[in-house]
Amino acid sequence: MKNKFNILFLLALTVGLLFSSGCKKDYLDADVDQYLTQQRLEELLRTNPAAAARLVESSLSGIYNVLVQFNFNGNTAHDYFGLKSIHLALDLTGEDMVQEVHHHFGFDYNMDNREATYRRTTLMWQLFYRIISSANLTLDQFFKEEPADANLKALKAKTLGLRGVAYYYLINLYQHTYKGNETALGVPLVLTPLDENMPRVPVKDVYERIIADLQYSVENGVVTADKGDVDKRVAAAYLAKTYATMEVWDKTEEYAKIAFDGVALLDGQTLLNGMGDISSSEWLWGYDINAQTSTLYASFYSHADNTIDGYTGALGVYKSIHNKLYEKIPADDSRRRMFVNFTDYPDIAAKFPKINKNYVGLKYQTPGDFSGDYCFLRAEDPYLLYVEALVEQNKLSEARTALNNFVKTRQPSYNADAFTTQAALREEVRFQRRIELWCEGTTFFDFKRWKLGVNRAQPGTNHRVILTFPAGDKIFVYQVPQSEVDANPNLGGQNP
Repeated sequence: MKNKFNILFLLALTVGLLFSSGCKKDYLDADVDQYLTQQRLEELLRTNPAAAARLVESSLSGIYNVLVQFNFNGNTAHDYFGLKSIHLALDLTGEDMVQEVHHHFGFDYNMDNREATYRRTTLMWQLFYRIISSANLTLDQFFKEEPADANLKALKAKTLGLRGVAYYYLINLYQHTYKGNETALGVPLVLTPLDENMPRVPVKDVYERIIADLQYSVENGVVTADKGDVDKRVAAAYLAKTYATMEVWDKTEEYAKIAFDGVALLDGQTLLNGMGDISSSEWLWGYDINAQTSTLYASFYSHADNTIDGYTGALGVYKSIHNKLYEKIPADDSRRRMFVNFTDYPDIAAKFPKINKNYVGLKYQTPGDFSGDYCFLRAEDPYLLYVEALVEQNKLSEARTALNNFVKTRQPSYNADAFTTQAALREEVRFQRRIELWCEGTTFFDFKRWKLGVNRAQPGTNHRVILTFPAGDKIFVYQVPQSEVDANPNLGGQNP
């Protein structure tokens, strides 16, 4: 059965390669044809690494496409469009974002979308295990032996990087944060195409696998010009995220610096023009969307760009910042102008006459055909992790310098010297992450690792749904999908 499946997989790769090249004859040679077999593949790996690399690249392209797939496993709901739908759902499951109307993502905003029979948890589980399964198949087909060719080694690094990123999301979705929960049940480790009905393993075992995959990716990967790649910088950023969750701060500092080193961070004024272009210097990882590949109303910008006639602009399902967080942003910080404020910035509000509420986000401003590109990761994320790591190691002088260099591009009067203690500087870095990375899919995991609860009951809040949850509440952990519980007799247990 496995051999038959592998041959079909190789044939599918070859057909995909033919079509992706536009069926141009000069793209093909005697080394790659439609009758590729396992034996022929092994010969290619030995004798023509360049031809084999094209097949690996075709395989990786298919995995990347899953990250933005709308009609996934038969799902056609407009609140699912791959990784960005998960980012948005997680941001709404917390304190810093308000959804003005109950509509798509309404149950995420209600913090009531975690149970085993719900679509959200099923689609998240299926997405990341699809990535893992595809990565495992690519590793099995092309990398049974360690490649000597540098290009093939870099492609193996991308494959393992994708798998490491997928496990990073899974363990943070389906269990509490690492510190204090090392022996709790994590998620199944599926590492080969033959693995089936694997049990949930301890959290620490999953983290060991994430580190192994991402470390290989950093050490053997390269920085590519293609922002769609999980390249060396992307792997380093997720390795920094992993170590930050483990509170291993020297490693967080090391890998975060690798991720942003040499990248031009976005200045505060340019940020006001609206995010949505993969060519932006600070984007580390994303997906290039155009009018043909956009999923229209079932897209991130339909739900997150309040300035166009998607579900936000047309129906008023606006995504707004929590006013209590907004009020902490200093008056001369340019990021205040990323949100509607009729009192302070009437000229900005006048540009968007359909928006009639304060605090509505203007971070995403894209063409009305929903063709804005998808940003999965900006360099500002690992940069602020780097500063956080300095603080946690009590390198306060270095942390203040790094923070000043960054925040002054947004707030000219900023002076981190005002934060004289480690505790004060810690709170400031967390605040900077919350406002800089608002609506980028980071806050839910940050709150978990910071062991913070959710408080939407502050006097004068603009939250439509008022609730509070303490740190460590079960609300921060999704249940394993019921379909997996039913199908896997070895799973080992369900989350509360």
